[in-house]
Amino acid sequence: MFNERGSALIFTLMVILILTVLAVAILEVTITNYKISHAYANSISATYAAEAGLERVKNEFNIALQDAYQGKGKGKGKGEFWINIVENKNTTKIQYKQDAKNLLKESFGLDIPVGEWISLGDAGQEYKIDSIEIDPPSSEAFENEGAQVLTYKVRVWTEGRMNKIVRYGYAEITFNINVNITKMGSDKSANYKVILSGNASQSPPIVDKWIIDSISQTQ
Repeated sequence: MFNERGSALIFTLMVILILTVLAVAILEVTITNYKISHAYANSISATYAAEAGLERVKNEFNIALQDAYQGKGKGKGKGEFWINIVENKNTTKIQYKQDAKNLLKESFGLDIPVGEWISLGDAGQEYKIDSIEIDPPSSEAFENEGAQVLTYKVRVWTEGRMNKIVRYGYAEITFNINVNITKMGSDKSANYKVILSGNASQSPPIVDKWIIDSISQTQ
């Protein structure tokens, strides 16, 4: 009788032990799956945040171009940015880094918060625009009179983060600007007057590259 009871007790304890091991294993798998799912959700949120920074820059430049075509420049609106670059025939690469916020805002009306983290809500999702670079056309592009198309390439570097997960954004956006060029004089040293022509619908931004990665693109 004692042996039967002892065997039953041992069997019961073994069953309990097996069930305990299974429960712990299931719990570990559940926790692991939760961590993976949570990390994946954070990665998606960080990716979205990095893209939000790229979108903001693209939209700001595009709105500024629309304003420029509508004559909203010369201190009256964002169009000042493109009017200034086109009319002054800036053929040198332009770079805006972390000290550029006030220049873009105060000089041209562009609301681009370079170098600061911007929140996308209460969950901790943020983006930062690290740097903006503009490649203008070569000086030769300004030497032909009449209706011309000047090509400007805007490069943007951003970061997005969510709960310590960081993703890096990089975009190359082309703006083809319709202008009219007039030579101011007859000799070889005469200047050229360059003004915008046409309308913004003729110059939509063209996205050449749009990259989101866990590694920052070279600046």
